[in-house]
Order: sequence, then C-alpha cells, then structure tokens
Amino acid sequence: MRLDNQTALITRAVSGMAAAQARLFASEGASVCVVDINETVRRQVASEIIEASGKAIYVSLDVTESSHWAEAVVKPRKRSDL
Repeated sequence: MRLDNQTALITRAVSGMAAAQARLFASEGASVCVVDINETVRRQVASEIIEASGKAIYVSLDVTESSHWAEAVVKPRKRSDL
C-alpha cells in the first residue's frame, strides 16, 4: 500500500496501535499529523517518523471540539485524506 501525496491524521498517536499506524502510514509515504494532548510524547513520535525519513507534524487537539480540527490540522496541512 503506497500513500504518497496523502495526509493522515492519527489521534492518540503516542502509543500502541495508533503510534504503530502513524509510523506505518509515514513509511508508506503519507504525511502524518500526530495528535495527542501529551506534547512530549507526540513530539517524540513525530521526531521518530522524521528521523526515519518520513513526514510528520504534531499538534494538540481536543477531538470533541469541531473548531479545533480546522485550526490544528486542516488549515496548516490544507487537507486531511485519511
């Protein structure tokens, strides 16, 4: 599966399946937006993706607030595909 030119938003991406999914999507060519409330760990996951030649950003986002989605993800990345 190649995800070139796709943008993936992964919530709670700091551990477990979500972190593995973020790494997998990045390894397949997606630009990954790592989302969690824990800044230290979301930064670490994004840094690991970048160090492995992937594309990643990290953002804080209250997933229960629809206005936060546009501010944190859609505007900076222009879109979210996955």
